[in-house]
Amino acid sequence: MYYRASMVAVLMLMSASALAQANKIYLVDTDRYLEGKVISETDEFIIIAPRMRANDDVCQIRIPRSKIKRIDYDIQTQLNNLADDDIAGRCKVGVWAMEKKMWAEAIDLFEKLKGKDGFDPKMLKLLAQAYEQRQQFDKALNNYSDYLKVQADDAVVVERIQALTKIVKP
Repeated sequence: MYYRASMVAVLMLMSASALAQANKIYLVDTDRYLEGKVISETDEFIIIAPRMRANDDVCQIRIPRSKIKRIDYDIQTQLNNLADDDIAGRCKVGVWAMEKKMWAEAIDLFEKLKGKDGFDPKMLKLLAQAYEQRQQFDKALNNYSDYLKVQADDAVVVERIQALTKIVKP
């Protein structure tokens, strides 16, 4: 009896962790949603591998965009497919997070990567933009300044630094 209860608890915990690492696609005109890994996206549709078989390329569902209310993305789903030392791949996930307006997640990821071998200093500009979106202007200013050290001819960044300096150091 005790063994059975323990197995049930373990299975519940495994399910909860799988739920925490899945994208959710909420459907129009219903409270229902699908969980799984988003395989591809276009303007017309998305393809998802349902949560129960997320590693199985055979089981995929194509959903028209017109039937989707919203998609809650999970950055961990993207990172799980990468090796810990795949800095370029992790930078691409950071760019993806920026495209999805996942500012906090992008900041966390870029901060962890900053200074590591293979980290593209141009990502500092994206990190600064994410901080700016979160209204953390002092951190945005610092990252724009660091970016300008490697890309001195970026006029847009020079303007952003001037504007942020007025806010941070009035």
